Amino acid sequence: MCAWCRIIPDPQPHRLIAAVCSLLLCVLLMSPSLFAEGLFYYKDKDGVMHVTDTPDSKEFKPFCVFGGKSYSRKELEWLVRKYGSQYGVDPELGVAVLKVESDFRRRAESSAGAQGLMQIMPVTQKDLGVEDPFDPEDNIAAGLRYLGRLLDKYKSLRLAVAAYNAGPGKVDQYGGVPPYPETEKYVDRVISFYSRFENQD
Repeated sequence: MCAWCRIIPDPQPHRLIAAVCSLLLCVLLMSPSLFAEGLFYYKDKDGVMHVTDTPDSKEFKPFCVFGGKSYSRKELEWLVRKYGSQYGVDPELGVAVLKVESDFRRRAESSAGAQGLMQIMPVTQKDLGVEDPFDPEDNIAAGLRYLGRLLDKYKSLRLAVAAYNAGPGKVDQYGGVPPYPETEKYVDRVISFYSRFENQD
């Protein structure tokens, strides 16, 4: 089932808010179990607000997330261990990357378009066969598979982590960690968390 509607902007803001709240109430009363994540919306160039539970474009943003399985940090770390061992990635390194990338937020999205817990770009998702970038297991499995490839390619922790952030093309171009402040800071943060998590065992 798909709940979708268009809400025409009203000159009185409280009426618009009431309309959205009424829609949300109707959706929940119909059966929250039918919906995977919640409601999403976007406002088009004419000022018309579109609301749906099954977003079919990147223009839609979360309005109210509900339902679906929630994952604790321990469950996410278990998934990292499961797929880390499968793809040759130290679980503590996987958790460090997850921490820096999304801080354990499953619906994280970057301004550049990276999505999910491991912040995988759409083009990389396609290469890795990701079906749902916001599904924790799908995202973590793909992120660790990609990180494992980078570790095999560079045989260097710093270069693999830099390539995860900036892309292997940039690492190859500069013959090392690209001279970008964001990437340099990213590599240092991941390695810092990695050392910290290793020492906790």
